Amino acid sequence: MKIINCIFLMLLLLLLNGCGAGDGSLLNENGQPIVDQPPVTEQQPPVVDEQPPVNEGTPPTEPLPPGDENKAATLAALQENIFTPICSVCHVGANAPFGLQFDTLDNTAKNLINVTAVGNSEFLRVTPGNKEASFIYLKVLGDPRAGSRMPLNQPGLSSADIAAIGEWIDKGALIAENSAPLFITQLSQQQSNDSVDISISFSVDVDKSTLPAEQILLMEDDRALSIPYQLIWQNNRLLTIRIGKQAQISSLTLVLNQDSIGTVMGTFGQQLDGNSDGQPGGALTYAANF
Repeated sequence: MKIINCIFLMLLLLLLNGCGAGDGSLLNENGQPIVDQPPVTEQQPPVVDEQPPVNEGTPPTEPLPPGDENKAATLAALQENIFTPICSVCHVGANAPFGLQFDTLDNTAKNLINVTAVGNSEFLRVTPGNKEASFIYLKVLGDPRAGSRMPLNQPGLSSADIAAIGEWIDKGALIAENSAPLFITQLSQQQSNDSVDISISFSVDVDKSTLPAEQILLMEDDRALSIPYQLIWQNNRLLTIRIGKQAQISSLTLVLNQDSIGTVMGTFGQQLDGNSDGQPGGALTYAANF
């Protein structure tokens, strides 16, 4: 029995010696086992895409096309954008070339519409409804029939400006809206062997019914003459009065828009400024020599 106890005791000592005591290298400061941690590296900031995400169902927005830069085809707009800032640099005041003043809308209208071009009587400066027959359009276009291109000594007008002038003419060369004044833009006289033609150009369309033949007086001194004549309307703004020649008469005075007889009216009710005093009304008198 003692032998068996001794053997057991020796085996126990050998077992304890084989295991050995821990040196504490695998314990932390609190006596707890150290657990392996993954290596720590410097964290990089997340990569951010500079472009916002695109919704697959919505196509990218396209830039808007540039707007229409053409000037409005009205005389008021042309005056503001072209005639005043560009043309009136030279065409202003009493010394304006050929008397053509562009400084105000009224002067522009009086000097352009149905007025014969100086130096080329085949053209009117502006022929309402026909830009190709309008000297001012050919002039800014650089057509050789009109001589030097305008504006002189300045860059030519842009294609948008030229198109606006042409459109204004083709649409009738209207002066303004319905309130535009009615006045005489030009009076001229031509003779043939047996008649005299007196042509009257108006600023806006005339109501022809307000200018019948009965309203026109042909006077010699204070005496009304009984001379045959006829009214020939070239268009609503241009009237030719053809008077037959009389051997015994060398001159006469034409009178129209006399208040006691009748008043010439525009198609929108404007009253003719016959005596060119800037006010509606007043008789037009014109001395014609045969």
